[in-house]
Amino acid sequence: TVRQGGEICSCGRAGCLGYNTSPATLVRWAHERGVLPDSARSGADVEPDTVAVDQDFTALAELARAGDPGALDILTTAMIDLGEGIIQIVNLLDVDSVVGGGPFWERLTAPGIGVLQAALAESTRLVAPRPVRVSDTRLGGDVRREIGQCSHAGRVQRFGGVLADGRLPVELRLLEKDRLL
Repeated sequence: TVRQGGEICSCGRAGCLGYNTSPATLVRWAHERGVLPDSARSGADVEPDTVAVDQDFTALAELARAGDPGALDILTTAMIDLGEGIIQIVNLLDVDSVVGGGPFWERLTAPGIGVLQAALAESTRLVAPRPVRVSDTRLGGDVRREIGQCSHAGRVQRFGGVLADGRLPVELRLLEKDRLL
């Protein structure tokens, strides 16, 4: 849970990270708040059309990049919720670097990754002894596809491991022409 008193998720709990940052939820909020034009497919009781949600999510991100206050508010709220989720993970696993990626990452971070970094820096709940760095993946927007292609090509050298100090890094090294990327 990242938002106390938030909307009810399909799991039955309120304020879940996945629900609060999902494109379907963010698009629904954008329709309800008039940021995106009304649609016959919007509403909490309507099963989202994945293609339409993807298109609307792209439109929402473009509005945020253009400085639309409503779009910025929706995506900034999602980034703050994501920051809360990251705080919980950092406190649990004692990591100091978080890499974001996936098919929605670039659109979700349209207000700027600085919003997420500020949420982490200003948090009183974060107990990490050093600053937490958030960055974009170097693998591109669809990390799963990239890893799958590299794995299929036999280019994955190592995934995971434990450092001498006991911290658990998640590490992926890809070999490209005999050098690490």
